[in-house]
Amino acid sequence: MRVGPVLAVLACATTLALARDATTPPAVGDAPDTGEHGAGTNTERAQDRFDSETRSESDEMLADAVHKRLSDDVRTNAMRIKVDARAGVVRLTGDVMDADERSAAATVAQQVPGVRDVQNRIEVISAGAPAPGTSAIPERAHP
Repeated sequence: MRVGPVLAVLACATTLALARDATTPPAVGDAPDTGEHGAGTNTERAQDRFDSETRSESDEMLADAVHKRLSDDVRTNAMRIKVDARAGVVRLTGDVMDADERSAAATVAQQVPGVRDVQNRIEVISAGAPAPGTSAIPERAHP
């Protein structure tokens, strides 16, 4: 008796027996069957992952160079600015305290060799509004 063909038939039969009908709702403990665009997926994160996997090394180097220049410039707080580059086009996002810092960031980015264009999407936070995630109610000092 040959064992190989018998095992192959047994493996196929087991696979068919364990396969679940697609119309059956998932049971507790089943792995979620969602892709990057499923209900439980953050589409922004999926897009960021796609961008990071498809971005060329020269784009990464350009983004790093712009971020370094922003860090070195006393007019800008580079910790609050995200830099993304694609084919020489630099996109600045984040938030800053005033319009002067916003325009300074664009000027600094434009001066980096290799930058063809700057998309300045930095938002200015109004001075009276609290930062996102902080309380508008002042805390009382404890004695």
